[in-house]
Amino acid sequence: MKEGSVEGRKGVVGVVSVREGSRLVGALEVSFPSREVRLLDGEEGLGDVALLVVDGEGGGLLGEALARGVRVVAINPAFRVPPGVEVVRSLKELVEVVGVLLGEPALSLYKEALVRLDDALVIADGQGRILFVNPSFSALTGYTMEEVRGRTPRFLAGGGWPPGFYRRMWTSLQEGVPWRGVVRGKTKEGRLYHQEMSLVPVRDSRGRMIYILALLRDVTGEKALEERLFRLQKEKSVSRLVRGVAHEFCNMLTGILGYTQLLLTDKRRDHPDYQKLSLIESQTLRAAEVARNLLSLGQEEIPERRNLSVRDKMLELKRLLEHLLPERIEVVWEVEERLPALMADPLLLRQIILNLVINARDAMPRGGRLEVRVYRERVRLGVPGGHVHGDPLPGDYVVFSVSDTGEGIPGEEFSRVFEPFYTTRPREKGSGLGLAAVSRMVRAHGGFVVLESQVGRGSVFRVYLPLLEEAPRREERPLPPQECSVMVVEDEDLVRKVLVDALMLHGYRVMDASNGEEALERLRRERVDLLITDLVMPKMGGEELVARARELYPEMKVIIVSGYSSSERDPGVRSRIGEHLFLYKPFGVWEILKVVEESLTSKEGGRDAHL
Repeated sequence: MKEGSVEGRKGVVGVVSVREGSRLVGALEVSFPSREVRLLDGEEGLGDVALLVVDGEGGGLLGEALARGVRVVAINPAFRVPPGVEVVRSLKELVEVVGVLLGEPALSLYKEALVRLDDALVIADGQGRILFVNPSFSALTGYTMEEVRGRTPRFLAGGGWPPGFYRRMWTSLQEGVPWRGVVRGKTKEGRLYHQEMSLVPVRDSRGRMIYILALLRDVTGEKALEERLFRLQKEKSVSRLVRGVAHEFCNMLTGILGYTQLLLTDKRRDHPDYQKLSLIESQTLRAAEVARNLLSLGQEEIPERRNLSVRDKMLELKRLLEHLLPERIEVVWEVEERLPALMADPLLLRQIILNLVINARDAMPRGGRLEVRVYRERVRLGVPGGHVHGDPLPGDYVVFSVSDTGEGIPGEEFSRVFEPFYTTRPREKGSGLGLAAVSRMVRAHGGFVVLESQVGRGSVFRVYLPLLEEAPRREERPLPPQECSVMVVEDEDLVRKVLVDALMLHGYRVMDASNGEEALERLRRERVDLLITDLVMPKMGGEELVARARELYPEMKVIIVSGYSSSERDPGVRSRIGEHLFLYKPFGVWEILKVVEESLTSKEGGRDAHL
């Protein structure tokens, strides 16, 4: 096709024909309703003709058109075509070429575009009755053109509209204002989905709405993603608030638990206050576990693994749990001899076992039998019996099994028991966080959990953690406390006092300070063997204090105290201040004494100090 067009010129389309003049005029009028199409007889001249269509020789009008620069299209010409004339061989080709020259696509092209549109299209009259839908509409809703023609679109609504919604939308269209929004739709099969709907009113010369064009696009996936993102943002905000409250709560629990255990140290079991103090200790330990779970809420655990002697750790944990379990529960502990070392985070391992034991205890309010078994098992291809939560890869594992004879869990609830805040017991009996924390911590270790349960017969939770082959051997003799000096640096008065009292009661020589500046000033005057410091403090934090104190005493041991979970620790702290033991609040007297003893005798680098 030669360059140049008559786009923008509003002249007449002239037709000169000796065979099918009426047919050509009719086709062009239908295809270009905004243009006047005139059949010329050859005597009246071109006049305001902007484009000439000839069927035959064209006579003198052809020459006049070429002389005036009017574009000419010849259909099946029987003459020698002079330069500047477009030649076409069919009526369809004629419509296409005329449309290009006029700069006005034929009406048939518009219809074809609407039919091929990916979005669903609905054309309705001024009363909202459907006149036309494209194939994309049928693919989206399941309705054919014949099924919807003449109906209003109300049968497509999926509900959920606020009061007055439809009236406001209709008023907007009647005023000539397009409307756009996301609404729920309903398919022929009754499936609900979200659709983005754009409505455009078409008005006549008198301003009346005569047509409504509607474009519909399925945005169910995008809407689900948007809602998920909003939910995640909401959960993140709630988690941040909860962790902030839990952090302050941990400081208070550390003081309560510490002083309760100090009071218990000089009380015999037959003392009138022993049971009362034991109850306070038990409930404080339970609150401490809830606080730790809240601190890790919404966080992926980052385990600080070390080689653990499983048997030693379970014996220590057994002593810790003595006050948590009432006498009405029979407790059986079975730990396999000669278990190889386990590569695990001691803090997370402690929480895993403690959460499972508390869960079993709470499942037996009227008493029962609780069994804790620890043994080695080789997992081969295939899934261990029971409901598996996680990925059971083949290999050697240490299995921590906790069973009870309590209420049991219905089979349909198995897939939900590891969800945060989900519990089968009344809210006042459980937080719904314990098993969710177990799942998160086991997953962080590359392990998995197996659940077996029957209603009325109890439950068994088996935690599988990957196993190492060789246990560490360390022959280290602790120094007498009287020969060791310790400095405690903590800005929370209650936490600092319980640390000081516990250490002094067991014979350590203790100094204390409420911030890093005060501690550094005292350290310049007196050397200590061990520095216990909080990480976040006013004036000078623990990180800077450790760095400057080690300049004075390079061999000094350090324990870092933190009120945040292991998942929130600064991964750059250890690279900046060196390898030290980390102790996480809330902790009890026996924990801090064990960590102090371990720190003073150990020659190894930093790690988590919890059991």
